[in-house]
Amino acid sequence: MKTRGLGVFESQQFMAEQGTLLGINGQMSQALLVEFGATLKTCLEDDVTENKIRRKIFSVFIEQMQNIIRYSDERDESREGRNERSWGVLLVGKQQGTYYIKSGNVMNRDKVPAIQRRLDEILALDSAGLKALYHQVRREKQSPSSKGAGLGLIDMARTSTYPLEYAIDDVDEQRVFFSTCVSI
Repeated sequence: MKTRGLGVFESQQFMAEQGTLLGINGQMSQALLVEFGATLKTCLEDDVTENKIRRKIFSVFIEQMQNIIRYSDERDESREGRNERSWGVLLVGKQQGTYYIKSGNVMNRDKVPAIQRRLDEILALDSAGLKALYHQVRREKQSPSSKGAGLGLIDMARTSTYPLEYAIDDVDEQRVFFSTCVSI
């Protein structure tokens, strides 16, 4: 039976080719983080035998989803302070024996220079440099308006087996789509 394609089959095929174990696209919140975290734990128990690798994947997943919740500029403003919801995409998968955790969200273009500087600084460091930067940032005082200590990207870079990857793609004149990939 031939019917008009809806694109779902093609999306499923693409995700299967990418080795996707868990894919989330859309609204994200702290409550959903807990639910998807439990789902990911189940997926990893079936697929990953080494506890250390499982913990790394789970840790990066949590960090990336929290980044979407906190920093996506596509958000439900009416819910601020009570189970905030932001939009983004998060994928966990395995290709050629390496696990990946990819995330992305829309952000305002004016934030690009600061995040690009920070990421380039992080990517220029070796393991010892990342450790030193991590401890330095932990000792610094946070500004009251900060949504975090700024440790997430550093921690992901420290956890990643390969260099942390990022991309910034144009959405329109005011916004970009910011993506990261951590490989373990």
